[in-house]
Amino acid sequence: MKKYISLVFVFLMFIFIFSCNKENKTLDNQYRSDDLWAFKETDENLDVDTFFLAPACATGSEKEPTLDYSSSKRMSQFEGSIKMEKGIYDEQTRFFAPYYHEALVYVSLLDDEEKKNKYLDEAYKEVKEAFEYYLYNYNKGNKIILAGFSEGALMCLRLLNDFINNDLFYNNYLACYAIGYLVEDSYLASSDKIKMAEGETDLKCIISFNTEAIDTTATFIVKENQKSNAINPLTWKRDTSVASKDLNKGAVFLNTYGEITKTLDNFTGCYIDSNRGTLKVTDVIKDDYNKLKDSFGDGCYHLYDYQFFYNNLKENVIKRINAKEQ
Repeated sequence: MKKYISLVFVFLMFIFIFSCNKENKTLDNQYRSDDLWAFKETDENLDVDTFFLAPACATGSEKEPTLDYSSSKRMSQFEGSIKMEKGIYDEQTRFFAPYYHEALVYVSLLDDEEKKNKYLDEAYKEVKEAFEYYLYNYNKGNKIILAGFSEGALMCLRLLNDFINNDLFYNNYLACYAIGYLVEDSYLASSDKIKMAEGETDLKCIISFNTEAIDTTATFIVKENQKSNAINPLTWKRDTSVASKDLNKGAVFLNTYGEITKTLDNFTGCYIDSNRGTLKVTDVIKDDYNKLKDSFGDGCYHLYDYQFFYNNLKENVIKRINAKEQ
């Protein structure tokens, strides 16, 4: 009997220590502070969450390579860059978006890869900390959509790689909208659990594409010797067939503070380039959307990845959410 009691005591102590360690995992986390969340919708009564990571919100410089928390202008721009995509995910999900010392565009354009990776690694360290706090404290068993744009998409892909074998995450993982960043074959080969979406209702998959002009052969996002993976946001297929602009349910243009400035139905068609894996846009005048020509490359429509296909993406999020019930 004494031996039995001792074994029970040891077992209970093990559970206690394990629980304490798990709690300590989040107790000292800086993201327990509400001040470090741009959006934290814990009060919404919904069973799906979006964990969103913002793109670089400003050009930056050598003196300001990363987000300056002390600048009210920068923080407003950071929130605005999230609001530009928030409406796609917000209707049927609780929305979470942490502040983090993101690397600004200046860093992305550096030739010094070691220096660039240093800033990106520092940013990701905070992103991972925020996601871990969310997962263990706010998720409460909800399904999870990872979403981001540009640098935020990169951060999503890194999170996916790091948490894909975490049962708490994977059992609730719905989809990863990593739009505006390169998804190479080598990344997909890193785990048999990491895969691209092949259709409009696939779950536990990546949705990604990079838009560009038909005659573009290289951009900063997808270089000449690179090939990305993509899904067509009009057909929700991965083949190279041309999707008519009639399938485009609405482009929505927003300013840098997330305010809608214009909506256009049947705006443009598109197709996936067989050589580059990029999304070629068929019905726009290039000069009207070539703002990144000098820094990101001629015909790079990176700024408009979400905006050109806004309503199709919004509808697709709903379809994937509904698919979880089937």
